[in-house]
Amino acid sequence: MRQSVRGYVDATVERCARAGQLSQIAADMEAVSAVIAASDDLRTVIAENAIAVSARRTVLDEIFSSKVDDATWALVGFVVDSERASEIPADVAWIATHLRAASERLEAVPGQPLGFKAAEERVLGYAGAVLESVSGEAELGEIEDELFRYRRIVGASADLARALSDPELPARSRRDIVGALLDSKVTSATAALAAYPVTVGRPRDYESLLDVLLTRVADEANRRVADVRSAIELDESQRSNLASALSRTLRRNVDIRVEVDPSLIGGFVATVGDVVVDGSVRRQLDILKERLVAPELNTTTGERL
Repeated sequence: MRQSVRGYVDATVERCARAGQLSQIAADMEAVSAVIAASDDLRTVIAENAIAVSARRTVLDEIFSSKVDDATWALVGFVVDSERASEIPADVAWIATHLRAASERLEAVPGQPLGFKAAEERVLGYAGAVLESVSGEAELGEIEDELFRYRRIVGASADLARALSDPELPARSRRDIVGALLDSKVTSATAALAAYPVTVGRPRDYESLLDVLLTRVADEANRRVADVRSAIELDESQRSNLASALSRTLRRNVDIRVEVDPSLIGGFVATVGDVVVDGSVRRQLDILKERLVAPELNTTTGERL
């Protein structure tokens, strides 16, 4: 299982525990895992590397999205997007077991601190889940500002930096230091982001992992604005529907900026950070043209016709 998935699960457990939803989410994920285990056809679709991620998501969306809680569906979607196809069924089963244990307040045995690259991946997965629950640009800016100020405090205090990087000090004690420093002074999202690296990374990597989180939060602002080229002018209802569709697809709140581009003929192209969603008629025609001009193969000999 990828470390990013574990980080995302950790954040989901914390959020759902605060909301009193853990038992429901655990039951939902157990049901999803049971359906996958019971269907050879579904497992083939999910675990076949040759099948596109978007196709796997579409199939799972049709089966589960309207039947499980949003948090459960977000977990399934993250696994599909992040994990190797062959690992997805096992990941879903592990998550179901982990959520059930968490709902029954069974504490996991602490693992060894991760090396920097593994801890970085884990922290980024955790941050992804935390930031998904951030509702607007103002709150996101507040988190970025609070995390930046906290990073400067750690860097400016030799005693604090020494305590947080002390391998002889238990992780629980170092996490308590972070909690005491930030208690009631920052948003809950900032406090969670600042404390999480203590639990998963090596003490000496703490400040570097804070830098990773700062970059991730800063990048999130770009991921929340979709630059949309549309073949026609969109009215308010169409803009709202498109923003909702993109938000669901990308699992984050998305605002849109629309520019009319008649060359698309119909549909739209949306760019959100480094993600491009091309739903234009022009793209569909280009694909059709490629298929028409591509040389056909003789299905008997395999030779080009």
